[in-house]
Amino acid sequence: MEEVAVSKFKARCLANLERVRKTRKPSRVTRFGEPVAEVVPPSPKPKKKRWLGGMAGTGPVVGDIVGPASDDKDCEVLRSRTRQSRIGFPPDLPKPWRPLGPPGAKGPSSVAP
Repeated sequence: MEEVAVSKFKARCLANLERVRKTRKPSRVTRFGEPVAEVVPPSPKPKKKRWLGGMAGTGPVVGDIVGPASDDKDCEVLRSRTRQSRIGFPPDLPKPWRPLGPPGAKGPSSVAP
């Protein structure tokens, strides 16, 4: 460890700090031969954890992770939706369009203002 007198440290403070940072070797500051302070290099920065993929490798992979979680045959709701999509609108839902105006009118142009 290098020893530097207080007067020299004060005169060349920034240069001393930069030397400690670059060489990673601590320096001791003395006053009348007695140690007053130690200048040590900073600890390395902690690596930044990535958010995406941060849990990679933390759990076991069991079974097929690419295929669907279940078959359409296992769930009645999926089967009914598949059937409804093949026939168009389900029979219990109203038609999406109805003419404006009173019953029996030919269209919106026959409605009085």
